[in-house]
Amino acid sequence: SFVSASTHIQPGIQLNKGEILINSWLAEDLHVKEGDSLRLRYFVSGKGRSLTEDSCSFCIKSIK
Repeated sequence: SFVSASTHIQPGIQLNKGEILINSWLAEDLHVKEGDSLRLRYFVSGKGRSLTEDSCSFCIKSIK
């Protein structure tokens, strides 16, 4: 999977802290809609190439 961040969002969409914009393919795959919560789990690299799992939760602001 791949997640990216951008400062350029589609016109008319203002994201606040804790909000996320996802594409329609992901929304269909996860069976989610605007207003639902989405938790991203990811690995953080540490000393000696160790990996620690972390996560963040977001509210789905828009689906494009």
